[in-house]
Amino acid sequence: MRPFLSIAILLAFSAIGCTSGAEKAGASSSSSASAAQSAGGDEDPGEYGPGLNPVHVVRTLTIKITGGHTETISGKKEDGHTTLSGGCKPDLFANLSFDTGGLFDDHGGIGFVSNDPIKLGQTGEIDLDWVMITMFKMNKGKGEPESKRFMSDGGTLTLTTHDPSKGRRRIVGTIVAKNLQPKDNLQSKPVDVEAAFDADFSCGVK
Repeated sequence: MRPFLSIAILLAFSAIGCTSGAEKAGASSSSSASAAQSAGGDEDPGEYGPGLNPVHVVRTLTIKITGGHTETISGKKEDGHTTLSGGCKPDLFANLSFDTGGLFDDHGGIGFVSNDPIKLGQTGEIDLDWVMITMFKMNKGKGEPESKRFMSDGGTLTLTTHDPSKGRRRIVGTIVAKNLQPKDNLQSKPVDVEAAFDADFSCGVK
């Protein structure tokens, strides 16, 4: 199983006095400073992705979680804190994360790693190595912050639109995974997830 270390989520845990293990992986969210920075205009996600620097190129994001935990997480570009991070180079498995929420506020997201590289303009179903969802609640004035992570062994990314044309890059699709297991000794039954996204991005540019 290929790892994905999310620097923003580690910073969030550090800020509230929590520790993170070596296997920490998954989705993260941007800081309010980053959100403010995005207000000046569109950000460049890079040819193959922004890496660990989240960018505000996600038009819409909806993550529906059912099973042992039920929750719907949603965001849009206009809110200033819905982001994309990671990368998808043509010679390496894809490793992308869609997130929404403030770094020091409630946030959540979904990240995945593909079995194979995503080709330029590729659409259809793509097999995933794993999918992870993260949820973080600050619980301001109502107790200790809460963090939940669930991770699957496998999943499916389906791309319905993948336009790598310069000036009109677009990627639209869904992420589906079943039987995500709780992480970090979380006492919960497994969950299923279905996420839909629309972003001004593509795996490569032509």
